[in-house]
Amino acid sequence: MRKILAYLMLASFFSTSAFADPAILTANVNFRTGPGTGFQAMSVVKKGEEVDIKECDGRAEWCAVSYSGLNGFVAGKYLTQTGTTTSAWPKVFTTESGAAITLFQPQITEWTDLARLDALIATELQVSKDARPAYGIIGVSARTIADDATGDVTLTDLKSTRIEFSTLERKQLSDLSLEVGKLLPTDPIVVSEDRLTASLANYKRLSNVADIKADPPPIFISETPAVLLQTNGVAVSAPVKGVQGLSFVVNTNWDLLKVDATNTLYLRSDKNWLTSNALDSGWAEAKTVPDLLSNLPDDDNWKDAKTALPPAPFAEGATPKVFFSDKPAELIVFEGKPTLEAVPGTGLDWVSNTTGAVFYHRALKVWYTLLSGRWFSSSLLGGPWTFATTHLPKDFLNIPEDAPYAAVRASIPGTSESAEAAQGKYSEDGACGDRWIGECRGRLRRRAKVRADRRHLDVLCCQRK
Repeated sequence: MRKILAYLMLASFFSTSAFADPAILTANVNFRTGPGTGFQAMSVVKKGEEVDIKECDGRAEWCAVSYSGLNGFVAGKYLTQTGTTTSAWPKVFTTESGAAITLFQPQITEWTDLARLDALIATELQVSKDARPAYGIIGVSARTIADDATGDVTLTDLKSTRIEFSTLERKQLSDLSLEVGKLLPTDPIVVSEDRLTASLANYKRLSNVADIKADPPPIFISETPAVLLQTNGVAVSAPVKGVQGLSFVVNTNWDLLKVDATNTLYLRSDKNWLTSNALDSGWAEAKTVPDLLSNLPDDDNWKDAKTALPPAPFAEGATPKVFFSDKPAELIVFEGKPTLEAVPGTGLDWVSNTTGAVFYHRALKVWYTLLSGRWFSSSLLGGPWTFATTHLPKDFLNIPEDAPYAAVRASIPGTSESAEAAQGKYSEDGACGDRWIGECRGRLRRRAKVRADRRHLDVLCCQRK
C-alpha cells in the first residue's frame, strides 16, 4: 500500500498541469487577472464547473487556475477537489519514525535536450510533534523520452539529486535521505508534454511576474560617503506649521527643509546639514543654517531635526555626496575601491568594504548585487544592470552557510534558506515580518560603516518591495 501511495505522490508531481489539480467551483466566482479583488475580472466561472489548480498561496486564499484555455485566479474558498488520488498542495507524509514531511508544490527547473528533467520541491520537516519545523529543498531528476505522435513523455530513473536543509544535523539529513528514497517510484511515469513545458515556461517567466519586478531601479554607485535622497514623484512642499517662510518636502525619505524667500534647501544628515538650491545638484556642507530652523515645532516630527541644531561639522573627507531620484532607487557605497575576497569553493569574490551585497564572478567577469530581495547583474559597476534572480550562476548555491555574507542565501533560488524564507519569514500580507526585519537591521547596524537610517535599513532588509 505504501508503494502505491508513493507512486501516486510522485506521479502527481509531474502529471498535474504546472502541477495542477482538478477542482470544482462551489459558487459563481470571478475569474481574475491577479490574486485579489483589485484585479480585473475576465469572466465568471459558474458553480459546478471544473478548473485546474496550478498553485495557491500559503493560506489558499487565492489560487492560480487554468480555465477554458486561459490562466487566471479565483478565491480559494470556493474550490473543492474532485479527485481521490490527488490532493491540494501541500502534501503531507508521515515516516515510520513519526516525522512529518510536508511537500510543497514542485517546480520544474530544467529540461535538458528533452532528455533529462530536473525539479525542485520546497519541503518542511518536523521530526516530532513538538519540534520546530525545518525548511529545505529536495531536488529530483528523471530521464525522459518524448513521443511526438501522442504528446506524451515517459519518465524513468527517477531519483533524488540533492537534499538541502541548512538547520539539520548530518544524522537527520541521512535519515531524511533514506525516507525520500523510499518514496521514489521505480516504474515509468507517463505524463503530458504540454503540462511539463507549461511548468518549465512558468519557471523561466519568473522574471516577468508582478511580485518580482524585473526592471532594475536606478542604481547609484559611490566610493566615498553618500546619501540617497528620494521623492515619490515630483517633490511636494508644505509649510511648516507655525513657522512663517519655512516649508518642508512631504514626499521624501529625509528631513528636507526649504527657506521660501530664497528657495534654498537644507537636508539633514544625522547631526549634520547639507544645502543646495536644487534637488539634483549643488549639494555642499551647511556650516550654519538660518534662524528660521530653530523655530521648528516642539513635537516628535521635528525632534531629530531640532537636536541637530546648530549643525555639527562633517569630519574631514566625510561630507557625503547626494544622489537624487524621484522614483524608487538604490545606492551602493564602497569605502574606496571595491575590496574583493574569494568565496571558498566557488568562482565568486565578495566585496567586503560595502554594507550592500555585492559579488563578482571571476570567469564571467560580471558583477552581481542583491537589492530588496532581487539580484541584478552588470559587466560594469556603473551599469547598465539587468535582472538576474532567475539565472544566477550555480556558484551562488555553494556560498558557505557560515560566511559573513551567508544571509544572501535566503534570496538565492534553490537554497534551503530560500525555502525557509518563503515559508516562514514573511507576514501574511507579503511584507517582511517584524522579527525578520529586526534581526536583519541589527546585523546591518553592527556591520555598517556608512550611515543608514532605520527606513533605509528596512529597505535593505526587506525581501520584497
